[in-house]
Amino acid sequence: MDLSWRDLVNRGLRAVWLVALPVQLQAQQAVAPPLDLQSFPASMIEEVIVPDPGELFSLMDKLPGQPNWDSWVRSDFGKGTLTDRTRLALWFGTLIADGFIAVQAENVEGVTKAGRRILELAESLSLRDAVLPHSRAIIEACEAKDWPRVRRELDRTHKTVREQMEMMRDEDLAQYVSVAGWLRGTEVLTSLIVESYSQDKAEILNQPDLADHFLEQLSGLDAEGKAGEPVQAVISGLRKVRQVMGSSSTASLSSESVEQIHGICAGIVNQIVPK
Repeated sequence: MDLSWRDLVNRGLRAVWLVALPVQLQAQQAVAPPLDLQSFPASMIEEVIVPDPGELFSLMDKLPGQPNWDSWVRSDFGKGTLTDRTRLALWFGTLIADGFIAVQAENVEGVTKAGRRILELAESLSLRDAVLPHSRAIIEACEAKDWPRVRRELDRTHKTVREQMEMMRDEDLAQYVSVAGWLRGTEVLTSLIVESYSQDKAEILNQPDLADHFLEQLSGLDAEGKAGEPVQAVISGLRKVRQVMGSSSTASLSSESVEQIHGICAGIVNQIVPK
């Protein structure tokens, strides 16, 4: 089955990094070849096709030109020590996103710091043994500037964390990891769109079905899981993002709407990442 990039996005793909990639394709005014999902590395989450983020980045590398990813590489990835597992999972999600941003920028220091921080948070989430091999491989590949391998290991890290959380009956935490990564990715994406706005790029960004999915998942949590301030901030922010996106996934967002979404996502991420 051949699907265009826009077809894939409009089906509500939920990979953490997916939000950033199609827009860059449009920014270069290039048309990616159709993707054959029969042979494309992918996983299924609740019957939704989720292409492997590393493979999407590899496809991105084949196109000319790059946005200024370095401007979005963090100098640090949050400070302090958290004990609340919900807040740790949200923080972890943004950290995974930041790792891929550093990879896209081919920033050795940024990836190395992210890899070490990922391991620290994994230990706090009782996932150290599962994540340690990935963390070591990320740092080793980064030092060798083997970016395809770094991307693969980051993607494997995300999958491992989700799988381990589900095995530990922490499905709620797995949702937090995914939604926080999406919010951080959207924060960066919207900034890049505003820098060079076009209706095509804004249309790719408009994903009301994806926002609906996250809201449905978070709203379905038990009362205790939704009680914390960070989770309430995420739910409230997602509702605002969903309202800005409107009712059609094929409509273009105005530059003002893109800026509005950026402000909402930036505000949520600022509350998630401890200072």
